[in-house]
Amino acid sequence: MYVTSFPKREFFRFAFVGALCFGAGLASLYALTEFGHLHYLLSMTISLLLVNFLGWALNRMWTFESTARDTKREFARYLAVNVLGFGITLSLMALMVSGLGINYLVASMLVAGLMMLTNFVIHRNWSFRHRDERHRPSTRS
Repeated sequence: MYVTSFPKREFFRFAFVGALCFGAGLASLYALTEFGHLHYLLSMTISLLLVNFLGWALNRMWTFESTARDTKREFARYLAVNVLGFGITLSLMALMVSGLGINYLVASMLVAGLMMLTNFVIHRNWSFRHRDERHRPSTRS
């Protein structure tokens, strides 16, 4: 991926899906905890599962327009990237806040920006590897 050919449309769609999933995650966490009377950790687990599925579906159909037939493998890759990203996020937060003394809110914003770009590149080039001609929809009429 070259800087001059950065896929802006896909990136903005990816960011929009991320924001939508964040909102959906927060709403489901609240609803499950407050109205479903579940423990907040159980609510968070359910919320993360729902949001990951929602994010995969929206990114698959809208952001990256994937036509890959092996959806189970695609979802497994998507989930693996997100789980790894969560571990990296926690590590970077600990380093910035405890190690470098950066305010946790500032660190959170820095990490979120870095991880969004990183996740976009990995999802685009690995999770949704639809650029392969075998998976690209025909543009002929």
